[in-house]
Amino acid sequence: MEKAVVIFSGGADSVCSAAHLGSTYDLYGITFSYGQRAGREVEVARTFADALDFRQHKIVDIGFMKDLYAGTNVLTDADRQVPEEFDYTIVVPIRNAVFLTIASTWAYTLNAPLVAYGAHTGDENYPDCRPSFARMLEAALNHGEADGIRSRVRRRIEIWSPFQQGLSKSDLLGSLWAV
Repeated sequence: MEKAVVIFSGGADSVCSAAHLGSTYDLYGITFSYGQRAGREVEVARTFADALDFRQHKIVDIGFMKDLYAGTNVLTDADRQVPEEFDYTIVVPIRNAVFLTIASTWAYTLNAPLVAYGAHTGDENYPDCRPSFARMLEAALNHGEADGIRSRVRRRIEIWSPFQQGLSKSDLLGSLWAV
């Protein structure tokens, strides 16, 4: 089977995305600790990575990002109130660009053709969840590794998300129950 690197928070979106891909790919999970308020999610990710039979699961500490975010969002600033409805203070600046770039690095070294994250159609409020963003980042990363791809030392990657397939959160949950 082909390999897929899955950005894996342990939340419903990433668990369901991994379950959706698990029958087609050998899964390699990568979980980021970036100073988020929901620090317990790393332990939950470990549990689900075992349950989904990941080939490997890495926990990557990028806690320094919390300092760079400098209180600009409620997910990394415990002193800010989490809004009850969507508010742009929930958005962590280009978080998925950081995650996808690091995950793609691992994918290139594994010769995995797929990098996946759990963005779905309900995530349209987050610019770095939109399919257009993923396509542009995919093109940039493959361009940055063009010589390795051309020489066949590396494989071209595809960034995949449920959003790109038109899948909603409920579609993803259906994928989980199908496993």
